[in-house]
Amino acid sequence: DASRSMLAADENGASRWNGALKTIDRLLAKPSPGLRFSVDLLTGDPVPLLPPGEDHTLLRDALRAVKPGEIGSPGTSFGRGVPQILKNLPEKEPAILFVLSDGEESWLAEADALQRASSALKASGVPLYGIAFGQSSPIPVAGAMPDDPREKPELLVTAANPDFLRRLAEASGGRMLNADESPLELFQKLAEGKSALPVSRSLIPSHPEW
Repeated sequence: DASRSMLAADENGASRWNGALKTIDRLLAKPSPGLRFSVDLLTGDPVPLLPPGEDHTLLRDALRAVKPGEIGSPGTSFGRGVPQILKNLPEKEPAILFVLSDGEESWLAEADALQRASSALKASGVPLYGIAFGQSSPIPVAGAMPDDPREKPELLVTAANPDFLRRLAEASGGRMLNADESPLELFQKLAEGKSALPVSRSLIPSHPEW
């Protein structure tokens, strides 16, 4: 999630964005043979950042060059963004969507966004796993700087919505992870067929005894 709300500093004094980067660093700290990561920035529209690959250094460097709120459309839209991201995934290959976000949907009504995103996930057979950042209490976050320096910067109010992200993950067959949990072991089990994926994405035959 590269929206402006990810700059809110309610992760023990750090920004939500920095919390997400720390999670990714923890994920990439160990070798992950056989796992490929692609990256899309979720804003009002998704912004493809990296194609699937195994270059962890490139992934870290690319994300650290991003400034939330300065790329893509303003806000965050799961209802519009998730279906677009899924269209770019190879068909039938084992795949999941791993979302790091504060869970705020700012383009569509929450129920509409949930229906659109979960329907696309189910149709593609891709489960969503997520980690939520931020607190649910509203806090201000600095917005865009005005063109006229005599004017005050825009001030936005943001409140994280982890419940929305949880419902989306569970509807897709995935789940939410704790912020301090490393998902690497889970991802490796999914890639090796030791944990279940939807049949359309699984490497394991639905009837191995046949």
